[in-house]
Amino acid sequence: MAQCKHEVNTECDELCECVCEACQNIFEMMWMERATKDGLCLDCGVPTTVTVESLLQTQYTHFFQPCKACEPTVKACLAKANLCEACRGPLLNGTCVKCTCTNTDTCTCIQCTTYRNQTRPTTRHS
Repeated sequence: MAQCKHEVNTECDELCECVCEACQNIFEMMWMERATKDGLCLDCGVPTTVTVESLLQTQYTHFFQPCKACEPTVKACLAKANLCEACRGPLLNGTCVKCTCTNTDTCTCIQCTTYRNQTRPTTRHS
């Protein structure tokens, strides 16, 4: 097991990736402070007032994974806004065009668009 690169209480914040006991304790203290200050669920980081805007503002805090207590509220909010639960993209007839391939020639999902851009022949003008 690698030794912690930090001395206790020096420049170790909620973004520290070290998992030693001292850094984990600091992370937990910082998390409690941040969650309380920002109005986030202590278990998963989802905002206590769930709106599309608040979810987007905190999306990298909770990484799209609400706890069991927050999940129904988040799902209801996204359904009401007609947004995909996985990527928060718009749904078209109940299907997310960012997550679901429809036709590789015209599909606008990220994977198909990238594939077309990589396989499209380049033209050079003389």
